[in-house]
Amino acid sequence: MNNRIELPIIAVTIFLTGTAMFVPALVALASDDHQGSRAFFYTGLLIIVFSVISGIASHNFRPNISRIDQLFGLLLTFALLPALLAVPIAALNEGTPFLDLYVDMVSCLTTTGTAIAELQSREGMSIEVWRAEAAWLGGYLMWVAAAAILEPLSLGGFEVRETGPASHSEDSAQEGRRIRLKLKRLSLHLLPWYFGATALLWILEMTAGEGLLPALVLAMSTVSTSGIILNSDTGLVSEAIVLVFLVLAWSSIFVTGRSSAFSPRRLIRDSELRMATVAVLASLALFVVVNLDAILATRNVEAALESAAALWAAIYTSASFLATAGFTSSLMDANRVSGDFHYPEFLLIVLAVCGGGVATTAGGIKLLRIVALAKLGDKELSRLVYPSTVSVSSGTVRGLRVTGQEFAWIAFTIFFISLALYLLAFAATGMAFREAAVVAVAALSTTGPIAPAILGSNYEFTEFGAGAKCLLASAMILGRLEFLTVIALFNPALWRR
Repeated sequence: MNNRIELPIIAVTIFLTGTAMFVPALVALASDDHQGSRAFFYTGLLIIVFSVISGIASHNFRPNISRIDQLFGLLLTFALLPALLAVPIAALNEGTPFLDLYVDMVSCLTTTGTAIAELQSREGMSIEVWRAEAAWLGGYLMWVAAAAILEPLSLGGFEVRETGPASHSEDSAQEGRRIRLKLKRLSLHLLPWYFGATALLWILEMTAGEGLLPALVLAMSTVSTSGIILNSDTGLVSEAIVLVFLVLAWSSIFVTGRSSAFSPRRLIRDSELRMATVAVLASLALFVVVNLDAILATRNVEAALESAAALWAAIYTSASFLATAGFTSSLMDANRVSGDFHYPEFLLIVLAVCGGGVATTAGGIKLLRIVALAKLGDKELSRLVYPSTVSVSSGTVRGLRVTGQEFAWIAFTIFFISLALYLLAFAATGMAFREAAVVAVAALSTTGPIAPAILGSNYEFTEFGAGAKCLLASAMILGRLEFLTVIALFNPALWRR
């Protein structure tokens, strides 16, 4: 007889949320910020007690979880969990509207990394650490959700990739049991890799000269691609270390949690990594073309070093925005590099929209879809040049579905339709066209730092009205889950049992 107590997933999620609040509580306590420490500690304790009580009360409840239930649960998590995450911050910022705090936590949980509310700075930086940790937890949530929820439904970019046939012979009870076991197995399997990458980056950043807390926040923000930082004046060594770890957001092979993912042959043959490399090199080439006059004007060693620094800033910034982290090099002020070098704004937008790898913490359209669209374009051009060419109508091309190319085009179209709709919606709230376009891109691509990078370092979302903030929250959730995933909720095939 099986006497194991199996708690509901929502109870476990709430329990982990309360436990996570002890980290900023310890940070505040270490800096003698007793008010901040009490706020996080007691809030976390109350949440843990509530989760334990609700878990015990419902541990015998065995719901027949279906795929549609998973999708709804993921949507509700991103919509409701930020309200819970905002409770300790609300206790420390009594004069701040809760809507601002809620939208700010939506920004963190969706790894957008945009500061929405005007928060009182604490001596121990507990609020800043909590925002970075919330984004870090949101990144881990997407890791697990992509593998356990989106992949079986062929969503989130998996519709492009060739997968094994799904089993439809299970009854609802068997399917619910299988779903629960898969969520548990993947959560435990991916946690050591996610936590280990963060811890390793934290240690490396401290050896590079970063402080204890700035290094921790930078490590969590890099792995989760949230772009939240405490110290914008990072050095060259620190940026080089971050650049290496940003590659984790370029391809889904790192999410498998297998050591074989790091084999040189597999890395070289991975289509997402190759497309990411091409995108960064193309961005660097365009940067050189735009700043060709400044590069040719190099006449001495000092000017040569300035040119080399500008090239490094372009590489680092391009790689960061492609991963939708939005870090800018310390050599840049907004989108202007030191000296006469200028980073084109449209490059930042294009890179953020392209996004990172499937099943990673990055947002955007996804590189695998870009690869599929490139193959589709190549096939259509071949038909124009060689009309008598016989194309393959079935099978796969290096792991990509042939029908996945059409799915990639649909996702591409839906992304830009939603971008246009949100642009109009933001413009209706009183924003200028350029500002509305940048904010829409920032929200839907989950690249919050792109707004100050283009609109100016002093640009703040705190000036938005209530309507614009609600629109921003919905856009960030939609950008994290993708419009195609939300549309799938209305698919009758998923409701049919």
